[in-house]
Amino acid sequence: VFWKKKDKILSQLIRCTLTYAEEAFIDYPFIFKCHRAFIVNINYVKKVEGKSQGYILYVGGDKHTVTVSRNFIPQFKEKFYKL
Repeated sequence: VFWKKKDKILSQLIRCTLTYAEEAFIDYPFIFKCHRAFIVNINYVKKVEGKSQGYILYVGGDKHTVTVSRNFIPQFKEKFYKL
């Protein structure tokens, strides 16, 4: 898990399934599963780039990227462009 505290990006290993984590954030519409391996807070997406396999999200600057797989693109567009 990565999070931002002031101007620092912090991380901690948490042992649970992504499904469990996704269920824990069910009441937060800005938390989005964008890949079978990633959940992202779309409020912190700085830039979106498209490619043939999906999108790349830049979170917290150019150093941290997250992939949106093709299967999740329709849901991502719906959530991202509504907020």
